[in-house]
Amino acid sequence: MSKKCYHMNGDGFRLKRVDIIEYCPYDSNKMTIDVKRLFEMTDEELMSYCNVGPKYLAKINAIREELKKLLFEVKS
Repeated sequence: MSKKCYHMNGDGFRLKRVDIIEYCPYDSNKMTIDVKRLFEMTDEELMSYCNVGPKYLAKINAIREELKKLLFEVKS
């Protein structure tokens, strides 16, 4: 299997800064997304990190909603 390189955009780097995206300790070519941390972090916790302001907080909340739609069946 060939190795692939995926480049993160600005949103990916911000998620890495708040420790939601991390590189695997045993393989630097793989990344993990801590979905539990993404969903359980409060807005106040996110705002305490450097480079996370109201504009980026809105993006994170949009990411949360889209991920909920993809992963969980939402009944209305």
